[in-house]
Amino acid sequence: MGTYENTCIDSLNLEGNTTMNNGMVKNIPVTEGEVTIVKAENASDVMEHSCQLAAEIRSAGVGVLVVNTGLSARRFKEAATRSGIEWEAVRDSNTIVSPGKAPCIIHTAEAGDLGSQIPDLATVCKEAKIKIVIVTSWEWTSSSYRRKEQLLFALRQLLSELDVAVVVYSQSSTQTSIGRYDRGGTGKLAMMAMDVITLEATTAMAEGKTDLVAFQPVVTFVRETLSGVQLPGKEINRLQGKIVGSGGASTGRVIGQRREGDNLGLAA
Repeated sequence: MGTYENTCIDSLNLEGNTTMNNGMVKNIPVTEGEVTIVKAENASDVMEHSCQLAAEIRSAGVGVLVVNTGLSARRFKEAATRSGIEWEAVRDSNTIVSPGKAPCIIHTAEAGDLGSQIPDLATVCKEAKIKIVIVTSWEWTSSSYRRKEQLLFALRQLLSELDVAVVVYSQSSTQTSIGRYDRGGTGKLAMMAMDVITLEATTAMAEGKTDLVAFQPVVTFVRETLSGVQLPGKEINRLQGKIVGSGGASTGRVIGQRREGDNLGLAA
């Protein structure tokens, strides 16, 4: 395991360039079409941090979707408010949206069956021009092995088709390594992950570094297409039927990993 230096990620954004666009938000690396795993210990910490992360992403002008899998919708609404996110509820759904030109959507998923909802969430990502998806608790996404397998393949399809960056929080106590099966922890998700970092590592760094410049060309298109539309308006109300949800009311060692060939300054 190595330690992250607190450096931002530079990325070329040239037509025909095969380099993946990547960036940094609150010291968490994000890459288009890839998964970042954030390890944490406490569910409340995950809830608060994911809302703060969403607020930071949206303030940078990038569309973000937060998928709450483990805690109540009520608690997440309160956390969003504490993070400075102004929100409005979407009628007859477990979804709240924050008015503005860069979409910020928080959805409480059906407990234990996120895999079956990925196609509907993909539609929302396409139509609302979402570029970063945050999943709050890997351990609550699937109630069975079959559903976890369904989710993994649906997630892989989502990454391939939409090229979104996905951040997944996990409370597993295992030592997760990128590219390796994480037995008793994130399982096959670690095999597809581009980055693994602990929540304590992100808070131990001196700055809450955010650099999402590589995502900005997409945001320009979002602003053009959503010009004059205040969410939730007719656009988000048109999408509400496509999301199905259930009802419902630190310091420490800095640990980080990234695949070979990175430019994060990963130390041995």
